[in-house]
Amino acid sequence: MAQIDARYDTYTKDYEASLKKSHKSVQDFKSEAWGSFCEVGLPIARKGNEKWKYTNVSPVLENSYRIRQSSIESAINVQDLGVAATGNVKLVVINGKLSKEMSYGVDDIPGIHVTSLQDALETNSKFVKENLSAHASYADGFVALNSALFDEGLYVEIEGDESDVFVEIVNIATGSESVASYPRVLVNVKENAKACIIEAFFTEDITHHFTNAVTEIVLGKNSTLNHGKVMFESMDSVHMGVTTVYQSESSSFKSANFSKGSDLARNEMSVLLDGTEAECDIIGLYLTVDSQHIDTLINIDHAKPNCFSNIMYKGILDGNSRAVFGGEVLVRKDSQKTNATQSDKNLILSDGAEVDSKPSLMIYADDVQCGHGATAGSINDETVFYMRSRGLDERMASKFLIQAFAREIIDQLDDPGFMEYIDNAYESSIPNAILNLG
Repeated sequence: MAQIDARYDTYTKDYEASLKKSHKSVQDFKSEAWGSFCEVGLPIARKGNEKWKYTNVSPVLENSYRIRQSSIESAINVQDLGVAATGNVKLVVINGKLSKEMSYGVDDIPGIHVTSLQDALETNSKFVKENLSAHASYADGFVALNSALFDEGLYVEIEGDESDVFVEIVNIATGSESVASYPRVLVNVKENAKACIIEAFFTEDITHHFTNAVTEIVLGKNSTLNHGKVMFESMDSVHMGVTTVYQSESSSFKSANFSKGSDLARNEMSVLLDGTEAECDIIGLYLTVDSQHIDTLINIDHAKPNCFSNIMYKGILDGNSRAVFGGEVLVRKDSQKTNATQSDKNLILSDGAEVDSKPSLMIYADDVQCGHGATAGSINDETVFYMRSRGLDERMASKFLIQAFAREIIDQLDDPGFMEYIDNAYESSIPNAILNLG
């Protein structure tokens, strides 16, 4: 077995335990991933590492996060943790392991097939073997670590041109302090299929937990996927998430990402537009308070001509919190007729808050329409004065303005239930973020 830095002894123990309970085919997969992790480690050194220049991940090593080995019987009310009333399939993942008892709807809805990645590898699923970790690179230490330590994982397959599948994957961290979980999902949206998948991350009666999540999505020709990610974990948690998307010809991918939890969080998404006339639309909203740190990195690769992409993010920052945004769009040489836009707007509510925003374009084709922009500022005094002249006090006027800023993102959601859930979640959090006003 490969040697590894002593700082990673905790992960070594979990890897050895995970390997013992895995099937042979999974053992081979995990062994390769572990070898890569031993080589690259975690991105602790930020000097010369542009991807992690503004984010210090050393807290991941400062706590002895461990996988919870025992079975979990929980009285969690999963209905209360749902993010959309219209969801017809719910998959509940507790500390990285699927709870079949708490999940429902898979057998009732045509067009969806769900199994564990472990079973899919064991039965020699061609798609799983060809695509698992084919898009999420082991050059990222967190991806390699997840690949070596995930439990059973989830394989979600959507098929049929008449499909109307709405899947909620509810990830819950629970149990003793310093629990680590490694959710792993591979999604296969087949040709002409349509689906909505929302991944939500919550905390139940736990402190100091670590979530390292990896999701890989493959979209077939003419397929459509509406995707959502909700990061509402506890304020003392660490969340490292990577989502990769592969798009075929004429496929459509829409993703909405929301965060207002975790002391330290990283949300990375990479999209490869590898078919003509593919479309990608990514929106996001984050709220940070106190000393929270949220890092967002979106990479879009236009590998084929006549494709469209849009990135639109907004941040609300208070206290001594910090946000990092990186939007990277690559337009390759032969990707003519590309239309790509990106925007990052931030509302700063305190003198101690800070945002580092770096939208970028790398264009190697000449017949394109591309643009990017970033802004950061405080609430406009003149606008507040105008609203106060209509009878509102300063606190209420400021709250309304912040809500209006956030709703430009929220109002773009297609599902009314999901929209209402997100709107209520942010509305209840905003008062806590403006205590320093007035």
